[in-house]
Amino acid sequence: TGIRCGLTKVNEVLRQSRRGCRKVVFVITDGKSNHCGNPAKTAAALRCACSELFVVGIGSDLEMRKLTRIASNPTENHLFVLRHFDDLFQFGAAFRSGVVTV
Repeated sequence: TGIRCGLTKVNEVLRQSRRGCRKVVFVITDGKSNHCGNPAKTAAALRCACSELFVVGIGSDLEMRKLTRIASNPTENHLFVLRHFDDLFQFGAAFRSGVVTV
């Protein structure tokens, strides 16, 4: 997954968005950033630009340290792990209904 490339594109789009409003980014990944470089600095830039980053890692072989560096703090409210991509729909419903708290 090219997480850094994706975050770079998100940063470009958000720079053109309305100022002063809350910006929320969801990163949904298989947990491996294997091209485009390390995403940590790009994630930090997004957080500094008033973006809140939620990370959803899917699978059993996740690089948790990298995902932790991407997610906003506190990570226990911004980093979620799912076993299978099929679980994503249920997670989204739980997140929207407030079962998953942030």
